[in-house]
Amino acid sequence: MNFTKYLHKRKHYVLFTILLIGLAHVSAQDRDKEFKFQYDPKDLVMESLFQKIYVLDSRKDTTHYGIINKGFFGQSAKVVANPSLETQIQNYLEIITLESTQKDTLLLQIRRLSFSEIGGGLKEKGFFDFRAELFVKDQFNSYQKLASIDTSHVNKGMDVTKGLLRHASWIVTDFLKDNLNRLPSDTTRYNIAQISDFENLEKAKTPL
Repeated sequence: MNFTKYLHKRKHYVLFTILLIGLAHVSAQDRDKEFKFQYDPKDLVMESLFQKIYVLDSRKDTTHYGIINKGFFGQSAKVVANPSLETQIQNYLEIITLESTQKDTLLLQIRRLSFSEIGGGLKEKGFFDFRAELFVKDQFNSYQKLASIDTSHVNKGMDVTKGLLRHASWIVTDFLKDNLNRLPSDTTRYNIAQISDFENLEKAKTPL
């Protein structure tokens, strides 16, 4: 075989392979749907007690936030946070806080945060489930429970994804905003290991 022709074919083969890899990468990205906070930056908290917040994701599968339908043909897409949920929450805290009277730290433990959709056409339904605990961290690295939430939201109609993501954002941000000027009434103190196993701790407290 002519060596020049061989190199020419080899070059086309390499370019074709690169093109396939690129298309596969774009296709994988297209299968994801980004979950980004939507809120009114004018909705300020006058005197927040907290300047910092961390997220502890206690869900079994932390790779995504559920599966929704995407596009005209209803292709399945994973819901992902970009930037990370912790980054978005910290940015949200900084944006809506007009003044911080203290410099305390919050810990948001996410126990469930999941999107799902069923059906199609005019009978599509979208579901959002959110369960979380909010803790205040003290100077001794122990935590007191501040608040909890366990709620679900349903959107119905045609192409519910946009509305579902918007309402989910409001649920999470309102939960945070409503607790920024409150102190915990629960005097029990927990360490991070206990919080990671908080569901079993709660069950142990429940009378048989």
